[in-house]
Amino acid sequence: RHKLVCMPEDLNEDIYHTRVLDIKLNYKKIYKKPNAFTRAFKYIAQKCIALPLLYLYDKIYLGVKVKGKKNLKGLKGGAITISNHVHYVDWSVCPVFLSKQKSVVVVTLKDNFKIPTVRHLCKLYGCLPLAETPSDWVLFYKCIKRSLDEGKIVHLFPEASLWPYYNKLRPFKRGSFYFAVKYNVPIIPYLITFRKPKGIEKLVRRAPRLNIIVGEPLYANASLDSKQQIEDLSQRAEQAMQQMLDENPSYEYYRYVSEEEFNRIREERKK
Repeated sequence: RHKLVCMPEDLNEDIYHTRVLDIKLNYKKIYKKPNAFTRAFKYIAQKCIALPLLYLYDKIYLGVKVKGKKNLKGLKGGAITISNHVHYVDWSVCPVFLSKQKSVVVVTLKDNFKIPTVRHLCKLYGCLPLAETPSDWVLFYKCIKRSLDEGKIVHLFPEASLWPYYNKLRPFKRGSFYFAVKYNVPIIPYLITFRKPKGIEKLVRRAPRLNIIVGEPLYANASLDSKQQIEDLSQRAEQAMQQMLDENPSYEYYRYVSEEEFNRIREERKK
């Protein structure tokens, strides 16, 4: 039977919690453009050590399969990728599988920079924590612009929070689309779905395996004003991802239910 998860009323509320260290982040240092030595060190560490190891982890342990990579061919300049946020390491999919030619910057919650071990991986991969203060936000915007100007892919999670193994879509926040409109770059949606392990896959891991479906690049409608462009781009991205999900249904491993239903089912199971 499915593992029950009590679903919060706010569909963008994070339900995954882990131990974080009491660390104050130095946003100026994180957002600062690295010098040539640091860039070279990170490049070598990513390409020669981190990415190969993470590729093996994602491919063998998580069973990642990618469909639609052809939609990335011919992509010139910077771009923004978006996906649903449904697994603890789904942030790794974009740099590992979707970009062999381009560097990837993943925007994460600040708490990821305070989790033991994970925080070092975030730094190594060039992840960016969301800012907290107005002055930090100014630096964050400059960092996003610099990354896109350098032809990098910036990955964001418009659902804003992690719901492990959730097999539906949740409402999108507009930040990803604001950046796409402001800096005139395409949005590339990709969907993460789950499949039930079969045969030899069960020997590796009994939890669901991951499928990645990459959609076609979406561009802002220049005939609209900026606010309308953001809303229109967001709606088209949601529609595209929902169509992907309709055509590629995701296996339900965790069952998300309301608090009322959660309590009812739990009482029934006790009998």
